Amino acid sequence: MRGTLRITAPASFAHSHIVPFVPEFLPHHPALRLDQHLSDMVVDLVEQGFDLAFRVGALQPSSLLARKIDDNPMVPVATPKYLERYGIPQTPGELRNHVCLPMGRNTVWRFRGPDGKQHDVSVGGPLSVNLGDAIGEWVLANVGIGLASLWHAGRDLRAGQLARILPGFHVFPRTQIWAVRPPARVMPSRVEAFLSFIERRIREANHARYGDMADWQNMT
Repeated sequence: MRGTLRITAPASFAHSHIVPFVPEFLPHHPALRLDQHLSDMVVDLVEQGFDLAFRVGALQPSSLLARKIDDNPMVPVATPKYLERYGIPQTPGELRNHVCLPMGRNTVWRFRGPDGKQHDVSVGGPLSVNLGDAIGEWVLANVGIGLASLWHAGRDLRAGQLARILPGFHVFPRTQIWAVRPPARVMPSRVEAFLSFIERRIREANHARYGDMADWQNMT
């Protein structure tokens, strides 16, 4: 197998789920070159010549071919110190009284309650950014409340550095990790080889990060 495989993925996700496994993949395909574009900006695969993209969240309708890799549970989190200082919100509506850290322009957080009703809350604060790692750092620095993927926050939740809030409410709609590629009848062999490999590793990594959490079923 020869040639170049061009991949794009969100930076935070790639740092955790793709970059660590590339050294394992390369020796099995010595004639293949991996060109990776890591950015939280969504790019046009066809226009920019990418073979494969990884996206986290809800997909927009398009002609791209999509393959679900794994679920992506998200939870609202804050530090115990922040909650001690400003109080623990009991309903989504109370988030309006808190500093919330939205991802880019995602200033409406949606939750589904125990009664099945949907709750839309406009959130905001002094900061917004399009990089998940930055939000994670600000939350840990007691700045405010953020929405975090469980794979990203699981370690800190387990260690007690973060606390999940609104445990009776689920972030809605639930999101997934997707692999998307340009429309084609046949998947190129270089894409199939990498995708099959990385799908296994992503699932294994997610299970290792949060699969042993005692309240996993309650968090999804």
